[in-house]
Amino acid sequence: MCGRFVLITDLKNIQKDFDIQDMSYEYQPSWNITPAQSVPIIIRHNGNNQLVSYRWGLIPSWSKEPSIANKLINARAETVDK
Repeated sequence: MCGRFVLITDLKNIQKDFDIQDMSYEYQPSWNITPAQSVPIIIRHNGNNQLVSYRWGLIPSWSKEPSIANKLINARAETVDK
């Protein structure tokens, strides 16, 4: 997983390009999105595209603490069995 990413697209362009009907989440563009931040996600619900907020990161099903996502930022497939 990459450490950080950028999302600077204008909200109106996202709404138009993805035909979003429901804007439940209004994001602020960012040059520095890190794991554990809330990010806009497009989901399809009841036949409509919606922009909602999800927490970004890898949280294994066995984890009791969501904070483990910060430690898994550089998880690699080639060392998963070690």
